[in-house]
Amino acid sequence: MRKHPLSFWSCVTAALVATSALSISSPPASWAARPFNPGNIISDAEFYDSGALSDSGIQSFLASKEKECAGGAGVDQATCLKNYRTRTVEKASQAGLCSGYLGGQTQTAAQIIGGVARSCGISPKVLLVLLEKEQGLVTANYPAEWRFRSATGMGCPDTAACDSQYYGFFNQVYGAARQYKLYRLHPSWYAHQVGPGNKIAYSPSSGCGYQVVTIENQATAGLYNYTPYVPNAASLAAGYGSSTDRCASYGNRNFSFLYTDWFGSTGSDVPSAASAAITAKWQSLGGARGSLGSATESPRSEGAGVRQSFQGGTIYWTQAAGAHPVWGGIYWNWQARGGQTGSMGYPTTDEIKSGNGVYQKFQGGTIYWTQATGAYVR
Repeated sequence: MRKHPLSFWSCVTAALVATSALSISSPPASWAARPFNPGNIISDAEFYDSGALSDSGIQSFLASKEKECAGGAGVDQATCLKNYRTRTVEKASQAGLCSGYLGGQTQTAAQIIGGVARSCGISPKVLLVLLEKEQGLVTANYPAEWRFRSATGMGCPDTAACDSQYYGFFNQVYGAARQYKLYRLHPSWYAHQVGPGNKIAYSPSSGCGYQVVTIENQATAGLYNYTPYVPNAASLAAGYGSSTDRCASYGNRNFSFLYTDWFGSTGSDVPSAASAAITAKWQSLGGARGSLGSATESPRSEGAGVRQSFQGGTIYWTQAAGAHPVWGGIYWNWQARGGQTGSMGYPTTDEIKSGNGVYQKFQGGTIYWTQATGAYVR
């Protein structure tokens, strides 16, 4: 597998970084102090959340970033991403990768991003960030055609021209999403893998050295396999800007910064043990076909614990008590008392059957429920 480029932003000069085409002005000093965890850039839960945004949500997001859009609005005409339309290409379903795509449709960029996300099981938020870090497409008000041609940097090595078989906006978005799933399906095929001892170069420049990184999840491994460089101290200190250090690289730094700015937490602050325990609890209750249904958000750190909401309730995790779901009448009674930040604290058990009802223990007491009485504390 050939290497992929550092990113569009990593190749520009400091002056170009400040131009209106990228909607970037002089960055606040606080940008230089942002945390960056090289072993956990983004969680698996965030990265593979294919339903994170609807097509209309993607369109609204693009419109919020391109308020001074210029250019034509015809099919395949160079214009800002919110107005861009192109024809899709037929893609066959591939087990473990993507479910395929219907060709010959004229779709908006938002529809393509959403459709590819669902087909390949990649978050549309990730695809939006990728489009920006590679070619500045999300914020450019009048991008040139070449940015669409190699929109995600797919098939573009550091030392040679891009491979023309991947040209075109649709091919780029689909190809990148499929590639990330390929990293996940066959992790042993690639240089950077979950676990200790990953030697990740600072730059393609010879003699710049590397950092030994313990990669904590597959999403982070995929980012390094796609853009195989870790930012050095000079890169991180520059915020969104570039550094005079020849060993600085920016692709994965920009991914982390952009995702956080646009969408909040990358989920990397959620302990892997918490995510695993919540998933195991959800699966033990029947998964998506069980009483909880499908997830409506990724795991989120909250105070001393972690929570993940589902269609039918929420699972809460603490290191001391593990993962426990809260739902129904007990949930609403608990929430009325402040939820996990109130006097009851986090759940310490699942619901337990008792006579004609159920009860559930929390750090600060027990909530009972019956059909006749509803939920109450005693």
